[in-house]
Amino acid sequence: MSYDQHIFIKMRSDLRDDLQAHYEKERHKQKEHYPFSHHIRQLLRLAMSRKPATIKAPANIDLTAVQIVQRIAGIWDEEMPQHISRISQRSDKRRVSIMTRWGENNDFECWRWAFRALAKDTFQMNRKNFSVEYILRPAHFAKWIDAGTTLKKEDGASAEFLDLLEGLDDED
Repeated sequence: MSYDQHIFIKMRSDLRDDLQAHYEKERHKQKEHYPFSHHIRQLLRLAMSRKPATIKAPANIDLTAVQIVQRIAGIWDEEMPQHISRISQRSDKRRVSIMTRWGENNDFECWRWAFRALAKDTFQMNRKNFSVEYILRPAHFAKWIDAGTTLKKEDGASAEFLDLLEGLDDED
């Protein structure tokens, strides 16, 4: 090994040691505080890794327009308070409106959560002559689907969090 190679290797080694010492010094300067939520996230990840994976079969396969309208009407009737009119009359105009909105979002669960979000809105529920046509308007439909998705995330996250923590307690 030549003298120049030996000097180069020594300089590289010294530089690496200095850089490592600098990083170590900086790391000790910063205090690593993990918020409580960090530990909860770790528990949730652990619990999620223990859950068996499930494959959800699509529920919307080969449904006719009549079946889709009947299902949506049933969901409306289940989710709306008693004082809100039911979808008893299924006119062609209403069927076309439902099928048009179905083309925008073809997930029954999204519709269910949108109806739940709408049912929680006291202003809308107290309106005179409130009906399903309100949510079937294009501008309103997108807004309530988004509200339903948010509500599902809020309710689902809290329920899932509790289920996971209870599952961890059962395993110990």
